[in-house]
Amino acid sequence: MKSTIQSFIQLSTLCFLIAACFSINLPVAFGSVSLGLFLIFWLISGGYGDKLARIKSNPGALIALALLALYAIGVTYSSAPFPVAFHYLMKYIKFLIIPLVVGAVASDCYRKYALNAFLVSLIGYLIISYLNWFGLFSFGVMRHGTYMAFGAYLMLRNAHRKTGQYRLVWIVISVLTILNVLFISDVRTGIITLFVLLAVFGWETLRARGLFYLACLALVTILIYKIIPESSGLRVVALNKELSTKVSSAGARFEMYKNTFTLIKKHPLFGGGTGSIETEYNDLIKDKQDIYITRVTNPHNQYLMTTQELGLVGLLMFFAFFWTHWCQSYKLKEKELGHALRALIMSTMVGSLLNSLLLDSGDGRMYCLLAGVLLSNYSRVRD
Repeated sequence: MKSTIQSFIQLSTLCFLIAACFSINLPVAFGSVSLGLFLIFWLISGGYGDKLARIKSNPGALIALALLALYAIGVTYSSAPFPVAFHYLMKYIKFLIIPLVVGAVASDCYRKYALNAFLVSLIGYLIISYLNWFGLFSFGVMRHGTYMAFGAYLMLRNAHRKTGQYRLVWIVISVLTILNVLFISDVRTGIITLFVLLAVFGWETLRARGLFYLACLALVTILIYKIIPESSGLRVVALNKELSTKVSSAGARFEMYKNTFTLIKKHPLFGGGTGSIETEYNDLIKDKQDIYITRVTNPHNQYLMTTQELGLVGLLMFFAFFWTHWCQSYKLKEKELGHALRALIMSTMVGSLLNSLLLDSGDGRMYCLLAGVLLSNYSRVRD
């Protein structure tokens, strides 16, 4: 009887993980609930010896714990009040997801279910986005450019791997996803990330010919940006107009970067501590009078954010975090999952140039969940 209950709890743990992956494309509340239930069932499901053994043998899980520990240490010397510093630490607690998922997932079956759950929810989001665009359905969709770009890469990999009608289905979905990122989502980070991942896919599959096709796509896209009239309803026109007219937006972002560099110079080695950006930045600008000056809680650049909080030590740990995952991607038992992990790393690192992605509840949650699922396939020596 006890064994049956424990098996049910372990199964429920994996089901809540799958639900969490599905919820990546849903409002944050759904992800918080599913992750909370995953954590509760992880704690009561037993099998701690096996879970800890999987975590200890997985470098990607250990480096995530090390990075989280560094943020915890940063709270102790932060220039921010303790409640503020602790609040920021709770934003980074998502790094704990990686070792928890690595410890929980030992089956290829549930690993695939989790990844497919992400793709299914992304396709659902894609359908709603197109229905909104055609005016057939009124629903406030979120702007998921980075998610869609990464999803497009996974779909292209599926199309490349499948044959017959299944390949055709994945090609159609991939094309619709790419068009959505380019002309509907209106997210600059997603567009940049998409072209990076398309370049990667083109090189992986067709080498120089793939890059040539990508260059043709880029040229066609630029031409469409230029010649499509505003009455077409393509939101990319609004993006083009914003880039050419809203100088204040670009000026504000540049001012944020410059001010953050000023803060980094104050304590370059260990930073100002976890959560210090808000307090120190607002102290820096309180006497300045400029149209670009604004109060911020992050500089919209994860590299600057990490360096300001944890200094060069933190920045090195941040790069070590991604480098460890990158190296592990070549030792996953399934080669296809290695491709997916490298694409996830690249999409997050590119996005981190324009946003504080790992601080963000949505993008950071996506990386930690999917990285955990993929890293759980790690083997010290790939078969």
